[in-house]
Amino acid sequence: MWYNVNTKRKQVRRWTGKKLMSTKQELTKVDRETLMNVVRNAGLDVKEQSAYFKCTFGESPAKIYVAKSAKVSRVDLSGFTLQRPGIRQITAQEAKELRRGKVQAELDFTQDEATLVEALEKACEALKLVEPAPKKEKVKAKTAETTTETEPVETAGANDDDNVTEGEDSTDEEPTEDEAMRAARIAAIKASAKKRADEAETAAAQQ
Repeated sequence: MWYNVNTKRKQVRRWTGKKLMSTKQELTKVDRETLMNVVRNAGLDVKEQSAYFKCTFGESPAKIYVAKSAKVSRVDLSGFTLQRPGIRQITAQEAKELRRGKVQAELDFTQDEATLVEALEKACEALKLVEPAPKKEKVKAKTAETTTETEPVETAGANDDDNVTEGEDSTDEEPTEDEAMRAARIAAIKASAKKRADEAETAAAQQ
């Protein structure tokens, strides 16, 4: 490595004999068809998008996104995750900052190809086990209408033709409002007369 040294007269370059290591970690790039074969062999459905292949299974809400480049160095796990070598977890805050939606993990392409392929196989199996969230059903309140049926009450000495249902008149016609009021007044008069007769009888008994 060369570096500059300031002297009183001029600036000179000196060689240290050491090489700097790259600060950027090398990523393993896997052939796209190798990864897509893993997905297809797992029975996942594949839908081609502009930059990714979206891999799904049945009603499972989980998804796997495989980059469409010939040499792949990015595979995202959306809506689920699992702990194993070859998979790097992504926090909700990190996903938000990177605008990666519901992505919870990704394949760790700092690992070797064999580890990555095995990790993708396990991820495909885990995806199929993710169940959809239960749907919230809207409950509509319904007024329950109940009907009560009264049994016919048989009066003493009456024959079958004289059965009268409780709460009904013996006639087919319903009483009019005037008749009902008149009947109520008559009943009140009779009750008052009976009360006075009872009081008079009580007073006579006390004398």
